[in-house]
This record gives sequence, C-alpha cells and structure tokens, in this order.
Amino acid sequence: MFHVLIDTCVWLKLAEDHKHTPLLQVVQGSVALKKMKLLVPRQVVDEFKKNRARVLKASERSFAGHLQEVRKAITKVGGDKKKTDMVLAHLAEVNHKLPQLGRPVQVTLDAIEKMLTDADVIEPTDAVMLRAADRALYHFAFNRLDIMMMSRLLG
Repeated sequence: MFHVLIDTCVWLKLAEDHKHTPLLQVVQGSVALKKMKLLVPRQVVDEFKKNRARVLKASERSFAGHLQEVRKAITKVGGDKKKTDMVLAHLAEVNHKLPQLGRPVQVTLDAIEKMLTDADVIEPTDAVMLRAADRALYHFAFNRLDIMMMSRLLG
C-alpha cells in the first residue's frame, strides 16, 4: 500500500480542469481498493474548504469568457442575419444557464472533499506548531537544495 500526501494546490488543480478527471478517478479507485492511503494534514482540509468557492467561481468565469469570445467571433464573421441572431440567442441562453453548467466542477469538488474527510487527517502537534512559528519568526524556509540534501541524508 502506498501512503500519499497531496498538497492543496494539486487538489484544486484537479477540480479546476475537467481533463484531470481520469487522474482523480485513479486516485479514488486506488483508495477504494486499498492500494493507496491518503495522508491529509489538517491544513490541507482547511485550505481546500477555504478555496472551494473561489475555484467554483473561477470555472464559471472561465466558461463565460469562452462564450464571450465565441459571440465576438460570430458577430465579426457575420453572414446570414437570421442564422447569426439565432446562434447569438442560443449563446445568451447558455450564458444564462451557466450556474447549472458549473455543476461538474461542483461534483468534482464534492468528491475531493469526501476523499479528504474520509482519509486519516493528521493533526499538527505542539512541537510542529512551535517549529513552524520559529521558521516564520526567523524568515527561514526550506529551499529545493535543503530538501534534496535532507532526502539524501534520510534515504
């Protein structure tokens, strides 16, 4: 069994783009088959819940932007006035139904949140919180070289 820790930004990227749905399904299947166990720090759960609404709004805005570009292109190309007006009217109707069309992202966000809450949530210990506070006070952050050196020492 693999123990996997996935950062919040990765979960949010999985939800934002429908092209990542197969990857999400692989993770769900691996967890269901007990081939993978998710390790989820409390901070990941909190950050995901905090950013959930932003991702949903962004997906709606993105789709609205695409529709706007299509409308501009159709208007610019012109052609038969009756057909153009019919297509633009249909696009206006689609734009009106955008909140309902954003539901696939909602479903993906729900699935991810369920996986996060079903996993073993790792609560931070007092020692971890103190070390994080020290790093913040002294403006110390790990860089890539530090991480590579630590992995060589530990591995």
